[in-house]
Amino acid sequence: MARIRSALEIALEKTESVESDPEKIRNNELTKTGKRLMGSFLFDHDSTVEALGDKLNKIPDADKPLIREHMIETLLANISLPKDDLYVQNLGKLKGAAELLTSETESSNSGTAESVTQLFIQLDQLYQQYLQSHEQMLEMAKQQYAPHLKQKEEQLSRQTGQQVTLQPEQDPDFLKFLEANYKQLEKSFQEALQDLRDQIKTLLS
Repeated sequence: MARIRSALEIALEKTESVESDPEKIRNNELTKTGKRLMGSFLFDHDSTVEALGDKLNKIPDADKPLIREHMIETLLANISLPKDDLYVQNLGKLKGAAELLTSETESSNSGTAESVTQLFIQLDQLYQQYLQSHEQMLEMAKQQYAPHLKQKEEQLSRQTGQQVTLQPEQDPDFLKFLEANYKQLEKSFQEALQDLRDQIKTLLS
């Protein structure tokens, strides 16, 4: 009966196959470099586009295509719906990185730069609309849930013999109702967001 190989043995075997292939090792390192360059730029408060450009200029031409590919991948992964209006600074960094990567392409021209600007204007408008819709959804949900909340207040008032006033945010049922509405809203905006991501990817690739 054949011995069942352990997960560790399988993992080590895969590691050995990578370690024995110089091209895989190189690609793996370039992938990490691309992700690290973009990640550091986006999340380091003091990082600048100029510094990122300097780092990119020092990379050998033969290594640039794969590094750019994973820089773009990391950039696109960080284009997501905002939690609040503090997204502005992050959006500015994403735009700066996109403009830098666009300038690195051989086919880059003023029209391409203008296209990047227009796409990020659309992205900003989408973010603003999403946040506004998010707020409107909260108010609409409160209005729709008001009769149900009033029933709960009356029931608790009868049970306790005291006047009870409930806030929607204190009610678990309301929070579930609100979350369901938020998910539906997010789903509708995700489609538009993905379309903009795809356009940015096409422009940068």
